[in-house]
Amino acid sequence: MQNVFSQSDTYNLGFEKTIRDNTISDWKKKNDGIDITLDSITKFQGKYSLKISSNDKKDIGILGIENIINKSFEGKEIELNGYLKSENIQSAYIYLIVGDEKSQFSFAMSPTISGTTDWKKLTVKIPYTSESNKITIACNIDGSGKVWLDNLSLKIDNTNINVLKSIKQSSVFDSEFALNELSEKEVNKLQLLGKLWGFLKYYHPKVATGDYDWDKQLFQMLPLIKEDDFDSKLEEWVASLGNLQIQMTIKAHQNIKFSSDFKWFNNKFITPNLKNQLTSITKAKRPETNYYVNIPQEIPSPIFQNEKIYSTINYNDDGIKLLALFRYWNYIEYFYPYKYLITSDWNSVLKEFIPKIQKAKNETEYTLCLAELIARTEDTHHFIIRNKILEQYFGEFKVPISTQFINNELVILNSYSKNLKDGDIIQKIDSLSTKTLREKYMKYSVASNLPTTLREVAKKIIRTNRENVELTILRDGIEFKTTVNTIPFNEQFIGIKSSEQIKELTPDIGYLNTKYLKFEDYDSIFYKWQNKKAIIFDLRNYPKENFIKLLPYLHEKPISFFRSTSTSLQRPGYFSFEPIINFETKNGYQFNGKIIALVNNESQSKSEFNALALKSYSKSTIVGNQTAGTDGDVTQIVLPGNVQTEMTGIGIYKLDKSETQKVGIKPDIVINPTVKDIKNNEDVILEAAIREASE
Repeated sequence: MQNVFSQSDTYNLGFEKTIRDNTISDWKKKNDGIDITLDSITKFQGKYSLKISSNDKKDIGILGIENIINKSFEGKEIELNGYLKSENIQSAYIYLIVGDEKSQFSFAMSPTISGTTDWKKLTVKIPYTSESNKITIACNIDGSGKVWLDNLSLKIDNTNINVLKSIKQSSVFDSEFALNELSEKEVNKLQLLGKLWGFLKYYHPKVATGDYDWDKQLFQMLPLIKEDDFDSKLEEWVASLGNLQIQMTIKAHQNIKFSSDFKWFNNKFITPNLKNQLTSITKAKRPETNYYVNIPQEIPSPIFQNEKIYSTINYNDDGIKLLALFRYWNYIEYFYPYKYLITSDWNSVLKEFIPKIQKAKNETEYTLCLAELIARTEDTHHFIIRNKILEQYFGEFKVPISTQFINNELVILNSYSKNLKDGDIIQKIDSLSTKTLREKYMKYSVASNLPTTLREVAKKIIRTNRENVELTILRDGIEFKTTVNTIPFNEQFIGIKSSEQIKELTPDIGYLNTKYLKFEDYDSIFYKWQNKKAIIFDLRNYPKENFIKLLPYLHEKPISFFRSTSTSLQRPGYFSFEPIINFETKNGYQFNGKIIALVNNESQSKSEFNALALKSYSKSTIVGNQTAGTDGDVTQIVLPGNVQTEMTGIGIYKLDKSETQKVGIKPDIVINPTVKDIKNNEDVILEAAIREASE
């Protein structure tokens, strides 16, 4: 077989370059848990393949190799192909990242291979943007064994990267649209324009093809808010997009949870003719794909693609700031499964934030405005991630403690400072009261329910940009001040102090901390503990595994325990229930004792989903207090200025279609720790679980 790379393999994707200094050209290991060599015997084609050998069974991080290309290219889509062969490996896959940790634009991994397999082709295809100056190709493995990798190819818009010329990245973007003080009429016009722009983006068949630069279309329309004939300009704009093929009958959606509201078609700036046009668009035949969003069939959570990031922007440019607002508002309008649970009228939120974002004149004000907007969705999944501006605003250091609001007082749960004790009540940080700080951070921390909102506020309050702070503490009725040294804000603490993952509390009761346990651990546990009276699952964390895998140990027959909703590209904003999934339950070690799950407001997303899975077992009990009330698959959004955030893309409900969002998983036995419990270092939730297990 001919080697397709030969001398033109610039990035050594075929592994034909010779080894220098015991390294393989262009590729590097992620850690020391593996060995990599060129293999001239086992290969797919050419002279060599890359052999990855793992003999380290310890959990020392992700094992694998990567090839980093620090260049930019023109194009919209990037595709990675490669051939893998394995021997006694737990799992292996290739993946592709466009961008770096600070500016990650898109990411995807291939299907995994496991065990011993012959050569298999794996493929990854994701959106590409020339705003990225980094492409990462990688292969990860899990467990001991061997993997061979060969004949990789990387293409941008179907052209091999080896023949592409790199480009210089663009400079600061400016739409050249600026406003002075906005009149009420202009705000109303902008509100309508934002709605119309988003509606056309996701509903008009011609826009869905990607033939229009839809951001540019907005920038061209913005100045028209100053025109007296604004209404006729909107009509002309919609008409310019071309004729439609009307689908006379729209297939009725079964099991609709909620649907889009097009009452805004009656806006005073919408002429009768334009209203007819828009109504026709709702009935138009739409393509199966949309250039700006993809909803995969296997996991129907929206993937927002081909969006320009505009990494560097001019913060006096009102056009780019309004683009960010309109994009996010329409993401929620058409693709957020819990939009109907937002307390504020979402239409009014758009109007409220138009002057707010227009007045943001620097990166900090702009980022905080977006943070406040995102918080208005009242979803714990929704927040800005990996953002230096917010890190600096909230503080790059923190007091070495974990805290919680109990009866409106900020209480230290766990102290890692010799000056502080568990159960201390913080009255002030420097000269500011905790009440003042709480009010300051509430608008950036709105979550799915009040306890979870306060959880997030409690984390922000103890942050600072100083290397030490003065705390006013109330301990046993006595108030005093103490100075405490701070640590980097991202240093992690565990709220539950016990670090033991698996332990026998009594001969009849087992305890599992689910944060780090892998499926093979559970398999061993259920085999050893088949005859125990009870097993306690501590879900006051973010579990490593999805408990769907544990259902065979608890059920003899196929079982269902949740419903989900999703939308479609044919009718964005219409969310319907998916068919119920029945999970097979064969070959497990049948457990017949009690299952007890511990929860609190740290129990979020996968933890809540796992609690729901355990709840399907007839002898299960939930012990604890209010969970975070946020569930469903998460999708990433990147807004102009490279503001990265996340959004819930799939709705999760109980089998009877009742809510889990905001409500959370309600405990059967409610336990709320007091300040006294914390001072005495008593885990009263676990104690209640042990009592329940013993009965």
